[in-house]
Amino acid sequence: MKHKSFRLSPRSRQELRSLAELYGENETQIIRRLVGERHEREANALALLANQKAVEAKQQEELSKIDLEYFETGVSEAARLLYEDGETFTTDDWQGPQPHSKAEIADFNWIHEKTGAPAVMINGLPRILG
Repeated sequence: MKHKSFRLSPRSRQELRSLAELYGENETQIIRRLVGERHEREANALALLANQKAVEAKQQEELSKIDLEYFETGVSEAARLLYEDGETFTTDDWQGPQPHSKAEIADFNWIHEKTGAPAVMINGLPRILG
């Protein structure tokens, strides 16, 4: 295995010696530890990014299963969300601004249309627990 060679500044060399003394290891072991931690951080960042992409894909899948429509309230139009399973939600303020697209759903407060119970937002979509 080839080792990459590099030159340390006098200050970095002193910091490396201090770390070696602190951990009771030699300088090579400290360098390996630091490189390993960097790789671990990079791997964690990649895993976080992959998880974020999976969450976004799940959100898009969920959005495709609902319809956003509008109904007349007598004063204005209010938004209604219709899920495939028949659950329906409306915004909690029919006179205020309404979402104009599915991307705006998470920006509003929702209530269950039949019970009036406040919705809990899960992954940016209103749900009823229980």
